[in-house]
Amino acid sequence: KDKSTLATYADVAKNGRTGLPEYLTRVCPSGLRQGRRLKTKLRLGVHQLQGSLARMVPHGGRAAASRCPCCNAGVEETVQHALFECGCHDVIRADFFERVEEVYPEFGALSMDARFRLLMSEDTPKKIDGFLYRFLIKLFDSRYSCSVG
Repeated sequence: KDKSTLATYADVAKNGRTGLPEYLTRVCPSGLRQGRRLKTKLRLGVHQLQGSLARMVPHGGRAAASRCPCCNAGVEETVQHALFECGCHDVIRADFFERVEEVYPEFGALSMDARFRLLMSEDTPKKIDGFLYRFLIKLFDSRYSCSVG
């Protein structure tokens, strides 16, 4: 319960499941496989967001090391921040939300937590897989340009 990586995984993993999560058993076009890998890394907490990388920093400097390098809002760069809050990704996020709501209208009425659980779940609706994978690829490309540029 006190380990953030495991706590996040517990939110999106099904108890008692054996074998691969459903989204990993589906055919994925080669151009979107990087997005599927990113989803898996986000689910497992082994991603390149500062909130995860800062775990390696001694406690005294951890807060500063975990801040979002893109938006300068002074907040920790968590998966939820990157997907739903970071101002640097507003255009990418708006396009993604619009496309998902066209094929899955219920998405627009969900809370941020419910959206997170849906997108990171083992059985995300197949009709939004491609949109999610493109979004993750674009988001991480955008994040890289923010932190380097």
